Amino acid sequence: MSWAGVEGGVRRPSAVRWWGPGEACRVAGRTLPGGMLYVGADLPAVSGRDVEPALIDPRLPADFGSPDWTGKDLGYWPSYAEISPQCRAAYLRWLEGGRRHRDGADSAPTHPPHRFVARCPYPR
Repeated sequence: MSWAGVEGGVRRPSAVRWWGPGEACRVAGRTLPGGMLYVGADLPAVSGRDVEPALIDPRLPADFGSPDWTGKDLGYWPSYAEISPQCRAAYLRWLEGGRRHRDGADSAPTHPPHRFVARCPYPR
């Protein structure tokens, strides 16, 4: 069991799982192969403030009807929790496709800030 943080001076178990290399997980009805992902809720960032930017929180909506492949609404330092449902859909589809863009390229969705969300997290 991993421990995500301290609440009221008492450590509490995290609702987060690290999916290691080669492990597949399911998020929003999609199978994400390859692992190297944190999936769950309430994992603090290493800084101790906010939520880990790379954490995929399956409670958050993703709009698969109109994925935003351009990332037009992304800030410079996006986090999964803060990007739009359309950007989440594009990111999840990119992961679902084996980290290949819909055109077969090995890059993240076309807007460079997607790469900050896609940075490779490491197990803690």
